[in-house]
Amino acid sequence: MGKLRAQYGFTLVELMTVLLVAAILLAVAVPAYRTFVLNSQLTNAVGDISAMIGRARSEAISRYRPVTICGSSAPDACDTAATDLSGGWLMFVDDGAGSGGIAGDQDLNGTEEIIQVGGAVPESSSLALTGFGSVRAVTFDRSGLLGAGGALVYCDERGEEFRRAINVSMSGQVRVATDTTGFTCP
Repeated sequence: MGKLRAQYGFTLVELMTVLLVAAILLAVAVPAYRTFVLNSQLTNAVGDISAMIGRARSEAISRYRPVTICGSSAPDACDTAATDLSGGWLMFVDDGAGSGGIAGDQDLNGTEEIIQVGGAVPESSSLALTGFGSVRAVTFDRSGLLGAGGALVYCDERGEEFRRAINVSMSGQVRVATDTTGFTCP
């Protein structure tokens, strides 16, 4: 009787079983991963917006000059009449320096100093202003106070169920609201 040779490798059935298990794991993991990524983006965006508001207030107090946050798709100009900050935003000292500007006019004039430039929110997300006594900007006066309170509303592709409103009181206090009745996502 001849010697049997040892076989190395996998059978076709074993390979198909491994591929089936891998496909099932991927089918379960991919949607969960997408939710994880969206939740991370939401948490980061809310934190960044809260920090932006806090910094603007702090800069207004420390410089003893008005500081404005406006929507901007360009790095050196505010978008006119834009409540949408999805394309980016500017924070600048709104002291009227330069070519005939007026302090607190919510326009980037002449030589007014840009403090910070914020980038666009992730694709299929939005960030919009509501309230603040103005339809296009948030301005802290030199005491760190707002003329009127308002909110910045952040929405992602999941819609209104996951929207967040970053409410800012007239004193500059920030509160994140998950109950955002009355705010709509664009």
